[in-house]
Amino acid sequence: MTPELTAIIAATVALAGLILNGNRALNQRMDRLETRLDRLETRMDRLEAGVGQMEARLSQVEARLNQVEVRLNQVEARFTGVEREQAHLAGLLEGLREAIGGSRVA
Repeated sequence: MTPELTAIIAATVALAGLILNGNRALNQRMDRLETRLDRLETRMDRLEAGVGQMEARLSQVEARLNQVEVRLNQVEARFTGVEREQAHLAGLLEGLREAIGGSRVA
């Protein structure tokens, strides 16, 4: 074997060693990144579940709020009716007072 051929083979072996070490480091880095990604996906799943629970609770609160609003409208309508009735009765009472007062004078 010629010295040039030996040098080429040695350089090729050295280069292969560098490539192999670089490939190992790259594989280790990829493994770490995949592990991080798995942890992030797990966290995202938990967050999504939490959001789903919050949405369900919010729907319940919204339904309850709608019930309260309906009840409030009913009470308001009843209150308005009672006010009208009170005004009517006050008018009748005033009329009676005038009638009673007018009959005493006559």
